[in-house]
Amino acid sequence: CFSRSLAQERAIRRNPSHEREQALGVDVILYFFPPHRAKAVDYAFLRRLQGRASIVPILAKADTMTSEELELFQEQVTTDLEQAGIEVAHPPIPIICATDVDVETERRGRSYPWGFAPAEKEGFGHSGLPRLRRFLLIEGLLPLRETSREHYEAYRRHALRRSQMGVSPLARNLLPPAPLLLALVLLPQTRHWLRRQLLPACASQLFGLTRALTRGTIGKLGL
Repeated sequence: CFSRSLAQERAIRRNPSHEREQALGVDVILYFFPPHRAKAVDYAFLRRLQGRASIVPILAKADTMTSEELELFQEQVTTDLEQAGIEVAHPPIPIICATDVDVETERRGRSYPWGFAPAEKEGFGHSGLPRLRRFLLIEGLLPLRETSREHYEAYRRHALRRSQMGVSPLARNLLPPAPLLLALVLLPQTRHWLRRQLLPACASQLFGLTRALTRGTIGKLGL
């Protein structure tokens, strides 16, 4: 997404209907941790996502853990993220994703033989779905957009700095590919043109340099 936005920004002819502000990339990544499991590959993958988008860790299927297990797992994920140097936009949020509807409260959740685990009950420890919704749509909306802009600007600086190294982008686009350039140089017509155009110019510059050096030497000798 960042590369497409940068290409559109640098294009000579831009698409008037293209809204660059809406194509800067992904604003937030909701990374789901399965219950009881947080593997090294999860943190390695999250490290690769650093600087690309804001990260919000989600503890999925929180209703499959007891209150004590959920608290310990939440602390474990928080500690592991800090030790791995992974910045997150929000602390881990446990949620319950289910489509069952409670007849009495008309709330969504998951039905069990012993009762009902609500998914959208405010203040319910096993599901912070209302808190997550409020953060994404209200409290964290502008900060997430600003962070996305910062990520894009960092990518843009790096990409432009990398493109300025070596041959300039304009010359790189004008020059033919290396095999074609070699074939053109080997052609008799090309060699003849080089001898006719390049050698006189080099000889003229060499003659001028020789005259300048000779004059400087004679001047130093007082002749």
